[in-house]
Amino acid sequence: MSASVAEVLAQLRELLGVIDQAAVTALRAQTDARHAQTAYQEAGTGTQNTDINQAIALVRTAAEKAGRVAHLLAGAATAYADYINTIAPGTAPTRQSAPEAMPTGEELVTEAGQRSSRFNSWLRRTSGKADDLQDGVSDATKNIGEGTKAVGEAVRHRVDPHPAGHATTTGSPHE
Repeated sequence: MSASVAEVLAQLRELLGVIDQAAVTALRAQTDARHAQTAYQEAGTGTQNTDINQAIALVRTAAEKAGRVAHLLAGAATAYADYINTIAPGTAPTRQSAPEAMPTGEELVTEAGQRSSRFNSWLRRTSGKADDLQDGVSDATKNIGEGTKAVGEAVRHRVDPHPAGHATTTGSPHE
């Protein structure tokens, strides 16, 4: 049993909408990756930490690849729209006005909330690590101070085992 032209066109338009949605999602992924890259760069300012520098490079690569995927998907959608319009002129929407590609307001709000939640979680973890690092540095500074004081006292006792004010006799008092 063969499908009617109307059924084929409906399936092609549905496919076109799915491709458009995927392209928009890839563009949002690219934008999110760029925001993550900016955050990592700000967090890593002044550091030579290889993990942070590697994360920055990886997220930059992710953003570039997401952009390429979005571009390829947009090209595929254009090709399908041209194909649909070749079969039945005027059936596919123009590439600038494909309503299926745009997320609903509810989807945008949900995604924004999820991004905000992920960012807040990352911020809490990062600030907790910073607090731990600060505590560690404070403890290390205290220990270094105590160690320096102990070494200083040991050196003073080696150089002058008898501090000033303590007389010692090494010979007879009549010499």
